[in-house]
Amino acid sequence: MSCDETVTNLKAARDKKEYMNHLLDVESKYQDLIMCVGNKHPDETRHETAKRYLIERDCASSAEALEIDK
Repeated sequence: MSCDETVTNLKAARDKKEYMNHLLDVESKYQDLIMCVGNKHPDETRHETAKRYLIERDCASSAEALEIDK
């Protein structure tokens, strides 16, 4: 194996490790977010309930902002 190939392999290993660390960080944040849902709704996953809560709240905030602007 040449020196260039060794350097390329080391960079690839470092990049893979950085990517895996990034994935672990994203997964940790996602789990933290969905575990904030105290009671999931029947026939929904915790993810679906969290998403619905966020969308409902965002829409409510937008509606409130429109009322204030009037």
